[in-house]
Amino acid sequence: EISHFLSARPGSCHIGFINRLFTMLVKSMDVEVIAGLFECLPRFKIKPDSQTYEMLIQLHFTIQNNDMMLTLSEDMNANGVAPSVATQVTLLKGALKKGDLDMAIPLYCKVYESCPSYVESSLATLACQQRQGTRVIGCFESKKLPLRLEMLDVMVRANLQMRDKKLATRISKLCRTFGIEVDSSNKHVLGAESENFPGQGVDVPKQSSKTPWTRRFR
Repeated sequence: EISHFLSARPGSCHIGFINRLFTMLVKSMDVEVIAGLFECLPRFKIKPDSQTYEMLIQLHFTIQNNDMMLTLSEDMNANGVAPSVATQVTLLKGALKKGDLDMAIPLYCKVYESCPSYVESSLATLACQQRQGTRVIGCFESKKLPLRLEMLDVMVRANLQMRDKKLATRISKLCRTFGIEVDSSNKHVLGAESENFPGQGVDVPKQSSKTPWTRRFR
């Protein structure tokens, strides 16, 4: 039916019109019709664009079809279509749901400024749970990411349960490098870490009523 519809309307065989169709279909969540429309695009030499992929990837994120999200992402890359920031954020959220840090960390480095705060904390927590928190610290050290103080705070506190010695060491070194102060009211946290890892305590950044973090200015 979709193929017949487009065949009868050659003037509609362009991506602008197709995207308007997708917009309506996505609202109705008619996945079967959407899939049929997408599959027949090559037959009419219509190439999906960034907006097309953004709508479809968001749809499959909503219905929790991670496999289809990945398929669309691969198709987008194969067709040389640059993903929008919104698409990358959606793919990042999907990667976090799957627990895929190999996909999540590079995406976060690209779109961190556009992510809601819960994505930042989710990534930090997941990295610690998988004992790969040092990969995030490495992004700070290599300046792939600017120092994300709230994110570092989440990792410090998550590591109180995980007891990852390597991560504790890297966090402590990073705090010294960036001149992050220690609040005396939080020294019990240092003690909890140091008790398990002698000499490897984690400096917990200073907190105040105005901001969660402060730095020491020299």
